Amino acid sequence: MSGQADFQACPLILSCAGVEDLTLIGTMHLRTSGDERVDFFFRAEQWTGEICNMEPDKCDEICWFPVDVLPENIIPFVQEAWNTFRDGVWYAAHGWN
Repeated sequence: MSGQADFQACPLILSCAGVEDLTLIGTMHLRTSGDERVDFFFRAEQWTGEICNMEPDKCDEICWFPVDVLPENIIPFVQEAWNTFRDGVWYAAHGWN
């Protein structure tokens, strides 16, 4: 299973007993209209708590999905990041064309 947690939008407490519980799978330099940032994508092997939608005005639903059955309405840069990292490439850039 895979998920992306942005603490402002989706508070989730990662319970990491050691470095082996949290793995950096990739980095994306992202540019959108009015925003530029670097996002870090992690795989968490353990966590506590339940995900919840803290921004219902921006997001209909937050769910866990199997990585090979992601929803059709996934955010484009997240889909691009997943495709890149799945192929073993740890860095991606989006919105710089």
